[in-house]
Amino acid sequence: MRNPCDWKTYRCDGLPAASRASAAAAAPVRIVWLFWAQGWELAPPIATACARSWRRNNPGWDVRLISLANVSTLGVSPRLHARYAHVPLNNTAHYSDIVRMELLRRYGGLWADATLYCAQPIESWMPLTLPFFALKMNLTNRRDSVRNFLLYASGPPQAGGLLLQLQIAGMRQFWQQPRFTVAKNDAFGC
Repeated sequence: MRNPCDWKTYRCDGLPAASRASAAAAAPVRIVWLFWAQGWELAPPIATACARSWRRNNPGWDVRLISLANVSTLGVSPRLHARYAHVPLNNTAHYSDIVRMELLRRYGGLWADATLYCAQPIESWMPLTLPFFALKMNLTNRRDSVRNFLLYASGPPQAGGLLLQLQIAGMRQFWQQPRFTVAKNDAFGC
C-alpha cells in the first residue's frame, strides 16, 4: 500500500529569472531561528537537544534562540501588536506563526520548530540559491500542503520572494479582525 503522505521540497523554481538571479547573487542568510515561547531556560530537554543539534551541525550559522521575552529586541514585536491586535497572546501557536513570518521577512534565514532535530548540515539538504524553501506534503486526493515547521527565506530586500510576501499579507489581513479567543487550558492555548 502506498503511503498517503509524501514529503517533497517546495523550491519556487517558477519564479521569474530576474528573481532567481538576484537570490543566487545574494549571499545566503545564515541564521537559524528557534522559538520557545516560555523562554529557553524553561525549555524541555528535547528542545534544548534540538537547539544543540543545529549548532553542532552548522557551525557557520548563527543559531538564535528566541522567546516571548526577547522577541521585542529583534525589531518586530512593536509592529506585531498593531498589525495583529486580535491575536490572543496566550496562544503561542498563532503568535509563533506570526513571529516566524515577520522575522523571515525582515531578516531572512531558516526557521525551524524548536523540536526539529538537525541530523545533517543545512547545505547538504537545502539549496541556498533560491529566495524561498519549504517542505510540502502531498496528500492523496487532496491539494498539496506547504508546512511551516521549516522555512528558509533569502534576506532583504526580497526576503523570501513573492510567496512569503503573499503569505504575510494574507496573515495580516486575517488578524486585523476579531476572530476568537482561546482559553488558557484549551488544547491550543498555553
